[in-house]
Amino acid sequence: MNLDLKQLRYFSAVVEHNSFRKAADSLFISQPALSLAIKELERRLGVALLERGAGKIIATEYGKVLLKGSVEIKGCVQQTLDELDHIRGIHSGQVNFGISPVVATSELGTILGKFVIKYPNINILTDHSLYHWSVQKLLQGELDFFISEVPPYGEDKNVICHHLFDMHYGFICGVEHSLANKTVELAEAMQYRLAYGKDWAAEVQGWAQSFAKNGLQQPESYLNVSTSEFYVNLLAHSQVIALTPLTRYIKERIENNELAQIHIKHTIWHTTAALVCRKNQRFSPAAELLCEEVKQQVPQLFKV
Repeated sequence: MNLDLKQLRYFSAVVEHNSFRKAADSLFISQPALSLAIKELERRLGVALLERGAGKIIATEYGKVLLKGSVEIKGCVQQTLDELDHIRGIHSGQVNFGISPVVATSELGTILGKFVIKYPNINILTDHSLYHWSVQKLLQGELDFFISEVPPYGEDKNVICHHLFDMHYGFICGVEHSLANKTVELAEAMQYRLAYGKDWAAEVQGWAQSFAKNGLQQPESYLNVSTSEFYVNLLAHSQVIALTPLTRYIKERIENNELAQIHIKHTIWHTTAALVCRKNQRFSPAAELLCEEVKQQVPQLFKV
């Protein structure tokens, strides 16, 4: 009986994410294709690997044994690949990597820190720009790839966007604000001054629809885009509300009781964060190595 590494990777992803949909997103394949692959694996082994029901997916006793073996195999394969990479000289080179100022900057710092320890002779040059500027630099050959929020109205025809995760947005305020930690209607929140980046609001999915559904006009921003640190200090000393991406930094400030969130009824606001590269692009060995690392690691840090 033969098992390939792809089958084991697919199975491990389903168990890890406890969801076929989330696992399929992380693997960049469709959910039906993933379901068929797992069914074929179970057929070949002649055992049930997963128990499905009540919104949960749990590994059976057979599945737990296979998962343990998969982890051990993955470790052996990675060690072998690292040795081969060293022989091929992948441990050297330069990668030009674009990072959005608001998307996963803390998380990418963690990933890049571990990457440069593992590959100390690969030089990574980072560039911080918003989507449209990054696309221009990408097409001009100044970037190998970049991570950014992508427009909801479609991507540039010359690039490919690999979905990584949804960046959720929300209203935040100071802990002394009248609406701190409350769930309210959008109209009630709009009685206060609102600060947001105009570029953010234009890209946030569900934002304009929320106002239209409630018969409200979108307010002018009290401020334009600024840093998260600026908003923390602004909100701590005022009754201003801010629309911001709920990044790790913002969530930590909320957990530490430095900020509070205002929950708006019947609203979900988010953008799509993606890894963007040129169509038909041929990466250098070093760039391909970092690209695959980012595609694998970033969704893991944002899974819910």
